[in-house]
Amino acid sequence: MVGCRGSAHLCQLGARRADDSNGRYSAVGPHGLPIAILGRRVDLDDRALGVATLVALACNDIVFRKGARMGDVRQLMTGRNGQVEELSELQIKSLAKRAANLAEQRGHPVAVAVAMVDPDAVVVEAKDARTGAVGIVLQSQVDADPDRYLNPL
Repeated sequence: MVGCRGSAHLCQLGARRADDSNGRYSAVGPHGLPIAILGRRVDLDDRALGVATLVALACNDIVFRKGARMGDVRQLMTGRNGQVEELSELQIKSLAKRAANLAEQRGHPVAVAVAMVDPDAVVVEAKDARTGAVGIVLQSQVDADPDRYLNPL
Protein backbone atom coordinates (compact mmCIF):
# COMPACT_ATOMS: atom_id res chain seq x y z
CA MET A 1 0.00 0.00 0.00
CA VAL A 2 1.24 3.42 -0.92
CA GLY A 3 0.34 6.73 0.63
CA CYS A 4 -3.19 6.86 1.90
CA ARG A 5 -4.92 4.24 -0.21
CA GLY A 6 -2.36 3.11 -2.73
CA SER A 7 -0.88 4.70 -5.82
CA ALA A 8 -4.05 4.00 -7.81
CA HIS A 9 -5.95 6.24 -5.39
CA LEU A 10 -3.38 9.01 -5.83
CA CYS A 11 -3.70 8.71 -9.59
CA GLN A 12 -7.48 8.99 -9.33
CA LEU A 13 -6.95 12.32 -7.62
CA GLY A 14 -4.67 13.57 -10.38
CA ALA A 15 -1.35 13.00 -8.61
CA ARG A 16 1.67 10.97 -9.58
CA ARG A 17 3.84 9.00 -7.21
CA ALA A 18 7.59 9.03 -6.68
CA ASP A 19 9.54 7.19 -3.95
CA ASP A 20 12.54 8.62 -2.17
CA SER A 21 15.36 6.77 -0.44
CA ASN A 22 13.83 7.28 3.02
CA GLY A 23 10.73 5.20 2.31
CA ARG A 24 8.54 8.26 1.91
CA TYR A 25 6.21 8.68 -0.99
CA SER A 26 5.87 11.99 -2.75
CA ALA A 27 2.60 12.81 -4.40
CA VAL A 28 3.09 15.46 -7.01
CA GLY A 29 -0.22 17.08 -7.76
CA PRO A 30 -1.43 18.31 -11.13
CA HIS A 31 -0.01 21.75 -10.34
CA GLY A 32 3.42 20.22 -9.69
CA LEU A 33 3.15 20.77 -5.94
CA PRO A 34 5.02 18.17 -3.89
CA ILE A 35 3.24 16.51 -1.00
CA ALA A 36 5.20 14.06 1.17
CA ILE A 37 3.12 11.09 2.27
CA LEU A 38 4.25 8.61 4.91
CA GLY A 39 1.75 5.86 5.64
CA ARG A 40 -1.60 7.51 6.25
CA ARG A 41 -0.16 10.94 7.03
CA VAL A 42 0.59 13.85 4.73
CA ASP A 43 3.22 16.48 5.57
CA LEU A 44 2.59 19.81 3.88
CA ASP A 45 5.92 21.58 3.73
CA ASP A 46 4.70 24.35 1.42
CA ARG A 47 1.26 23.99 -0.11
CA ALA A 48 -1.39 21.66 -1.47
CA LEU A 49 -3.46 23.90 -3.68
CA GLY A 50 -5.96 23.06 -6.37
CA VAL A 51 -7.00 19.45 -6.73
CA ALA A 52 -3.86 18.42 -4.79
CA THR A 53 -6.04 19.34 -1.80
CA LEU A 54 -8.00 16.13 -2.38
CA VAL A 55 -4.83 14.06 -2.02
CA ALA A 56 -4.25 15.53 1.44
CA LEU A 57 -7.91 15.12 2.45
CA ALA A 58 -7.65 11.41 1.61
CA CYS A 59 -5.11 10.95 4.43
CA ASN A 60 -5.95 10.39 8.09
CA ASP A 61 -3.51 13.01 9.37
CA ILE A 62 -2.56 16.30 7.73
CA VAL A 63 0.52 17.95 9.24
CA PHE A 64 1.15 21.57 8.30
CA ARG A 65 4.64 23.00 8.54
CA LYS A 66 4.87 26.68 9.43
CA GLY A 67 3.53 28.71 6.51
CA ALA A 68 2.03 25.74 4.65
CA ARG A 69 -1.28 26.27 2.84
CA MET A 70 -4.03 24.01 1.54
CA GLY A 71 -7.19 24.50 -0.51
CA ASP A 72 -8.10 27.09 -3.13
CA VAL A 73 -9.57 24.67 -5.64
CA ARG A 74 -10.73 27.17 -8.27
CA GLN A 75 -8.81 26.16 -11.37
CA LEU A 76 -7.58 23.10 -13.21
CA MET A 77 -4.27 22.97 -15.01
CA THR A 78 -5.08 21.88 -18.55
CA GLY A 79 -1.58 21.30 -19.88
CA ARG A 80 2.09 21.07 -19.02
CA ASN A 81 2.68 24.65 -20.08
CA GLY A 82 0.80 25.99 -17.08
CA GLN A 83 -2.48 26.88 -18.77
CA VAL A 84 -5.34 26.96 -16.30
CA GLU A 85 -9.07 26.77 -16.72
CA GLU A 86 -11.66 28.09 -14.26
CA LEU A 87 -13.90 25.40 -12.82
CA SER A 88 -17.50 25.32 -13.97
CA GLU A 89 -20.31 25.39 -11.42
CA LEU A 90 -20.88 21.68 -12.04
CA GLN A 91 -17.17 20.91 -11.46
CA ILE A 92 -17.19 22.96 -8.25
CA LYS A 93 -20.23 21.11 -6.90
CA SER A 94 -18.75 17.73 -7.88
CA LEU A 95 -15.34 18.45 -6.31
CA ALA A 96 -16.98 19.93 -3.19
CA LYS A 97 -18.97 16.71 -2.77
CA ARG A 98 -15.79 14.63 -3.23
CA ALA A 99 -13.92 16.81 -0.72
CA ALA A 100 -16.80 16.45 1.78
CA ASN A 101 -16.81 12.66 1.38
CA LEU A 102 -13.04 12.40 1.86
CA ALA A 103 -13.14 14.70 4.89
CA GLU A 104 -15.99 12.75 6.48
CA GLN A 105 -14.23 9.41 5.89
CA ARG A 106 -10.99 10.68 7.44
CA GLY A 107 -12.45 12.72 10.31
CA HIS A 108 -11.59 16.18 8.95
CA PRO A 109 -14.07 19.08 9.24
CA VAL A 110 -16.48 18.64 6.32
CA ALA A 111 -17.48 22.31 6.21
CA VAL A 112 -13.85 23.40 5.87
CA ALA A 113 -13.22 20.86 3.10
CA VAL A 114 -16.26 22.11 1.16
CA ALA A 115 -15.14 25.73 1.59
CA MET A 116 -11.72 24.87 0.12
CA VAL A 117 -13.50 24.02 -3.12
CA ASP A 118 -16.67 26.15 -3.20
CA PRO A 119 -15.93 29.89 -2.96
CA ASP A 120 -19.61 30.54 -2.11
CA ALA A 121 -19.55 28.28 0.97
CA VAL A 122 -19.76 30.12 4.30
CA VAL A 123 -18.33 28.37 7.36
CA VAL A 124 -19.71 29.15 10.84
CA GLU A 125 -19.28 27.79 14.34
CA ALA A 126 -22.53 26.60 15.95
CA LYS A 127 -23.80 24.37 18.72
CA ASP A 128 -25.59 21.22 17.58
CA ALA A 129 -28.81 20.93 19.63
CA ARG A 130 -28.90 17.15 19.04
CA THR A 131 -25.43 16.38 20.38
CA GLY A 132 -24.59 19.48 22.42
CA ALA A 133 -21.26 19.74 20.61
CA VAL A 134 -19.94 22.99 19.22
CA GLY A 135 -18.54 22.53 15.74
CA ILE A 136 -17.82 24.05 12.37
CA VAL A 137 -20.69 23.78 9.89
CA LEU A 138 -21.81 25.40 6.68
CA GLN A 139 -24.18 28.34 6.86
CA SER A 140 -26.40 26.42 4.41
CA GLN A 141 -26.76 23.67 7.05
CA VAL A 142 -27.80 26.26 9.66
CA ASP A 143 -30.29 27.80 7.23
CA ALA A 144 -31.75 24.38 6.34
CA ASP A 145 -32.16 23.28 9.97
CA PRO A 146 -32.20 26.37 12.26
CA ASP A 147 -33.64 24.42 15.20
CA ARG A 148 -30.64 22.08 15.18
CA TYR A 149 -27.83 24.64 15.03
CA LEU A 150 -27.82 27.21 17.81
CA ASN A 151 -25.90 30.47 18.14
CA PRO A 152 -24.06 30.40 14.79
CA LEU A 153 -21.04 32.71 14.91
